[in-house]
Amino acid sequence: GPEEDAAVRLATSSLIGLAVVLAAAPLTAQTNATPDSLFIRLASSQRAQVTRAELEASLRQIESVLASSGYSSALKEQKEAEAAVIRRRLAEGDIRPGDVIMLAVAGHPELTGDFTVTTDRTITPPGAGEIPVGNLLRSEVEDYLRTQMRRFARDPLVRADAMIRISLFGGVQRQGFFVVPASALLTDVIMEAGGGPSANQQLEKSEIKRADRVIVDRDQFTAAIRGAHSLDQLNLQAGDEIMVGQKRSGRLPILAALSVVSSATYLILRIF
Repeated sequence: GPEEDAAVRLATSSLIGLAVVLAAAPLTAQTNATPDSLFIRLASSQRAQVTRAELEASLRQIESVLASSGYSSALKEQKEAEAAVIRRRLAEGDIRPGDVIMLAVAGHPELTGDFTVTTDRTITPPGAGEIPVGNLLRSEVEDYLRTQMRRFARDPLVRADAMIRISLFGGVQRQGFFVVPASALLTDVIMEAGGGPSANQQLEKSEIKRADRVIVDRDQFTAAIRGAHSLDQLNLQAGDEIMVGQKRSGRLPILAALSVVSSATYLILRIF
């Protein structure tokens, strides 16, 4: 029908402009993006996201390690922690309140935009009502929303990507809190959101924390950089903290010592 033809034309014109538009596409969410530009960005975004089948396969592999007597207790402890994260992802999904889902529906600008996940783990595109997104893996979001959009179009062209809130500190040019695609590579987050490593960075001392617990240690961080792993592949979730290692300044101990001496001198003069 006419609606389908228009959607196909929109998708075709969008794909033609991919190379030009994406060269300047930022990593963080853009709430002021036009429907066409958002569709273009999402149509070509990297899909470095783990499927349910891949998570289940990883879990089976970890369980075989845990059942074997040929591995150290330290390695088993690490693997048990990884297994717990995977089990939680499989049971509860990835999407958390405060996350952002970028949704683009060709020919439907009213359904296109960045939608924040509510405390009930739903999103509310205008006119679509509440759409539950709990218990979904990030890799399942697009297909699920395509099914949901069939209420508004017979064969909708849908693109979607899940964003997560992370903090980035340490040896980077820009420190702070960012909303980035979970499908983004760890290296891209450092280069784009963080503005690249700072002059005093020590990437080999980097790690990722969840609360006070290290979930990606230094060796795993280095492997993730070399292996071009995404945040999703690293099992990250909202609130995780990426700490890029940095060198300690040799002047700090001297300054601290001078401060102590000054304070002591001041107290002595006050007493006597």
